[in-house]
Amino acid sequence: MTEHVTLSRKELDRLQIMTRIAEKRLTRTRAAELLRMSERQVRRLYAAYQARGAAGLASGQAWPSKPPSAAPGDAGSRRGVDP
Repeated sequence: MTEHVTLSRKELDRLQIMTRIAEKRLTRTRAAELLRMSERQVRRLYAAYQARGAAGLASGQAWPSKPPSAAPGDAGSRRGVDP
């Protein structure tokens, strides 16, 4: 079964760079410079890419964003208030 992943433009750029690292066409040091992040962060991103592929680079936020668990006007947001 194929997993569909939606990536932002920024995440697509990261995917290209992670692919180049995997192909040994780019070092993590150079990748850090291109992505404007630390080498440590690139290591973490690359580990996520190796473990989960493109899905490892996705932000993890729900799309579209889901409402908060206790939205204003919700019964859950009025705890401790007598009806």
